[in-house]
Amino acid sequence: MSRTRCGALLLVVALPLTAQEAPAPTTDEQIGKWGIGISLSPVSIFIDEVGLIPIGFNNFLMPIRVGAATTLEPEFGLFRSSSSSSGAENSFNNLRVGVGLLMPLRERASLRPYTGGRVGVSRTTTESIGGFGGSQKTRQNSWHMSAVLGAQHFFTRHFSLGGEVQLTRTSVGEQTGGSSPTGTAQSFVTTGGVMMLRWFF
Repeated sequence: MSRTRCGALLLVVALPLTAQEAPAPTTDEQIGKWGIGISLSPVSIFIDEVGLIPIGFNNFLMPIRVGAATTLEPEFGLFRSSSSSSGAENSFNNLRVGVGLLMPLRERASLRPYTGGRVGVSRTTTESIGGFGGSQKTRQNSWHMSAVLGAQHFFTRHFSLGGEVQLTRTSVGEQTGGSSPTGTAQSFVTTGGVMMLRWFF
């Protein structure tokens, strides 16, 4: 009789604790859902007359679930800096837009792995006004294409923390404008990783 009472008591205590943990959303429950997020890239950049800055080019994300097996994720990023030196005003602008196509792999409890690809374009502009060199402006465009493998862990139905590894090919176009345009196009392949925070609605 005492064993029966102990078992009943444990069941009464355990049920409320189990109910407090919100289950992760299934794939079907996320169809048609959308959200916002940010990619956190642990990369430092160098800017003339400023030096090494321990921030990366982070992008805003907008994951959109368009089906049980497909997520579109547009992204947008902006970096701008300005400085004054010897009577000259200098500015640096970098604008980035892109989109990812992500497909889920086998789910593991609250962990949602995925694979897919990303493409994007970037436009960099520098401008110097005044000073000994007069006024000049340069422009440079680039595009990239990445194969990605990542995963996100859902702490609740509306929030996930994830990471992504990327194999990226980048093509950088010729620099135009300025007193000495490069006239040279470049391409390179890199590996990298980013962290991602996403909020779903």
